[in-house]
Amino acid sequence: MRISSCMYLIWCDLASRTAANLDSMLGPTFGGIDLSGGQWQKVATTRGFLNQAH
Repeated sequence: MRISSCMYLIWCDLASRTAANLDSMLGPTFGGIDLSGGQWQKVATTRGFLNQAH
């Protein structure tokens, strides 16, 4: 439950600050939106939590 809540909060932050949706590509290398340094950190932290949960 905590992981889902964390992911939801990060998604809300990204969606409120960018034109992102669930199908958005991240990173200009892939033709997607570029995130700020702090937003990239949030994405990386969430991915780390998800990897530990499995």
